[in-house]
Amino acid sequence: MSPRKRNNTCKEQEHMRDSLFWTGIIIDSTRSVIHQRPSVILPNREADACVWDLIRQRTVVFEQSFRSLRDSPLPLPADVTVVLLQHAVACKTMNLGMLAQYFGALFQANAGAIEDAAARVLAESRRFHDIFDKFLAMCSRDYFSMSADSRLNYVLLIAHYHLGALVLADTLDHFDVVPEPLKDPSLSRLYACNAIVNALNLALNHDRYSGDDSLLGSTLLRDPTPVVMAEVLSRTGRSIFILLESGQIARHTAQFMITVVAATLSVVSQVSATAKHVLESVRELCARNQLELREDSPTQPRASLSAEHVELLSMCDGAFVDDFLHEMQIQASADGSLDRTIARYETAPNSAAARPVESCRVDALLNEPPGDLWHTNQVFLGR
Repeated sequence: MSPRKRNNTCKEQEHMRDSLFWTGIIIDSTRSVIHQRPSVILPNREADACVWDLIRQRTVVFEQSFRSLRDSPLPLPADVTVVLLQHAVACKTMNLGMLAQYFGALFQANAGAIEDAAARVLAESRRFHDIFDKFLAMCSRDYFSMSADSRLNYVLLIAHYHLGALVLADTLDHFDVVPEPLKDPSLSRLYACNAIVNALNLALNHDRYSGDDSLLGSTLLRDPTPVVMAEVLSRTGRSIFILLESGQIARHTAQFMITVVAATLSVVSQVSATAKHVLESVRELCARNQLELREDSPTQPRASLSAEHVELLSMCDGAFVDDFLHEMQIQASADGSLDRTIARYETAPNSAAARPVESCRVDALLNEPPGDLWHTNQVFLGR
């Protein structure tokens, strides 16, 4: 073998070793957090010098290189999106590694180590949010124009990152005293559930309306580790009910969020028996808490309007607004007539006989009893 060929072979083998090592770290960090145990591959602080310091350095380089794009109204170029998600996944893995260290300190019941590990968890969480939040918001904004691989990687990044916060919250429920750094809102159940549900909803809507003719037909079915997604959905579902019981979210919010979780489970259960069991548990929890789980077709209307409501709503259509503005233009062109019109409406008695038919119809609309139609019109009319 020639020296050049030998050198290329050595480089290829080194790259393969690094790739296998990094893949092992990703899997180990995730499983360590799920099972709340110390890392197997990186069991102690030696990981900082071995792996995490390099990720911190690369994260700084990324931030300096792409800082100018953070507030861009334009979609990120495809190659920049790939680089962004690669760096964000590395930083996410480091966050999970910090959580694994914290769980290791809990396992050893070392008070000093627990406080130190909690501080590192918060520090790396802030690093992630400070550097990547604006970029990830752009990915959410431009989700439907990203490539299939980037869409999948974005959803998995959000789901796996916030899984750490959900596991942490479930763990801290068993302790009377919570370290101060772990009370940060970015580590809360509410923050994690909102982020996960929003990302999953993007994926579901893309699957629903894209007309994708690929073999799998769903972004979520391309997940290489559906068992991890099943864990994400299981903890998200339980957390939604905890948030509902504690009054942190309204009932209608919980219903929407749990419906998104159930819809995702319906997809993932095609390739994961665990997801199928989780879906049954979610349905049981909904029934127990008297929370309606809407699993109907999104293309079918939930209800039809009565003729009376259609007539009332028609008063607010574009033609009515155009006629009103035209009338105001005529009134404004006449000396003082607009002021007299306003004064007449301000001083007129509140009775149907003294007011135009259109005004009475709008009043009737506004006086509808509370309900979906009533709330819709309040928003439309700016009340």
